Amino acid sequence: MTGLYVHIPFCNSICSYCDFVKMVARTPLKEQYVNALIKEIDLKKQRLLRNNYIDTIYIGGGTPSSLPLYLLDKLLTELDNIYNINNIKEYTIELNTPYGTAEADREIIESLKEVGFVVIPNTASMNKFYIKW
Repeated sequence: MTGLYVHIPFCNSICSYCDFVKMVARTPLKEQYVNALIKEIDLKKQRLLRNNYIDTIYIGGGTPSSLPLYLLDKLLTELDNIYNINNIKEYTIELNTPYGTAEADREIIESLKEVGFVVIPNTASMNKFYIKW
């Protein structure tokens, strides 16, 4: 199996229990990061595609869902253009639902599932004491 891990180092807030590389950032920095990430993925695709395909894509973080939806869509579209996600056996994204309402949260989860994602809600802690919003 050949996999691709895409790290999104942004969060809406920093949780005290998390040891991953992360930061709170404004949209312009997130735009720069996604654009640079797309360039890097494209530059390294030949090395990643030694077997002419990859089996899995995992988008983690940080909190990938802290990206504005248009940036997440841009990243996913480029991944599809480069790697043809129809051939991917598992397409996974870590997801905190910061969109404000249960309806918006449900909508983003259903949209991701429709395009083939396995959605993993962030359940690092179910104790509200440890989660700082």
